[in-house]
Amino acid sequence: LATDTAADYAGQTEHYYQVTWEPESPSCYGGTPAQLVQYFALVYSALHTADPEALVMGPTLVPDLDTTQTAALYVAGLGKYLDAFSIHPYVPFPPETNGLVTSIRTEMAGASAAVGHSIPFAATEYGFTSGSIGELDEALGNVRESIILIGEGFKFALTFYTADFWTSSPTELGNTYGYYWNLDPAIIFGTDKIGPKPAVPAYAAMTYLLDGATTSGPVSGLTGTQMGYRFANGGNNIVVLWDYQNPSTASLATSPSQSLQVCDWMGNCQTTVSSGSGISLTLGAEPTYIVGSGI
Repeated sequence: LATDTAADYAGQTEHYYQVTWEPESPSCYGGTPAQLVQYFALVYSALHTADPEALVMGPTLVPDLDTTQTAALYVAGLGKYLDAFSIHPYVPFPPETNGLVTSIRTEMAGASAAVGHSIPFAATEYGFTSGSIGELDEALGNVRESIILIGEGFKFALTFYTADFWTSSPTELGNTYGYYWNLDPAIIFGTDKIGPKPAVPAYAAMTYLLDGATTSGPVSGLTGTQMGYRFANGGNNIVVLWDYQNPSTASLATSPSQSLQVCDWMGNCQTTVSSGSGISLTLGAEPTYIVGSGI
């Protein structure tokens, strides 16, 4: 695999190899931490030899079990075989009230201590079900969690899943993770006929504005249940703000008389000029993107 990947993607500077996937104990993996680390030990040198751009990644646990299990894996030596950290950060809606930021920062500190330096972080699966919280809240949860993950420093984040699926009947609600509806009842997984939910334009707007951006972390000076992150993308700075609980007002400092694009979560943008050295914004549950060089 590593030999073929190195040849097929020679233009890429990083190839991520996720060695284990949700090895929760005891539900998914019955071995000891040392036995799980052995998976990484057995492939680490071989992957790096076959592919000079290899990054060995794991362990890919779920947050409610992750911190205690990763601690045991580090004791067993996982840090010696880890180039990147992957996680499946499923949390209940809304993500802001269920320990997401705290667990991310704890994991980053733990990985840095175990490896001896900071390493890239990736979320390779997470999401919400529209059948339990509704289509709009599914979109809000997915987009806001994605912004939080990238804003906290994740290299990339992949939401689960393209389209809804089921075990026996299309009427099931527990697997409605898709940002598209599955419109073919004969295909339970990986359908060939889809219809978009609100998450689709919300993702389109978010990726258009943030894909390829780098984060400088949380926005300071926010109050109550307001949240926000700063990004830079080429010559533009992007600030993303929202209030996950109550409508509220926030002030954002800018360069004097700065021309800015203010975009809603669906990508509808308006140009505004700051008054003096700042603008006032009304925030709600939907992220607001402010784009300009002087913020």
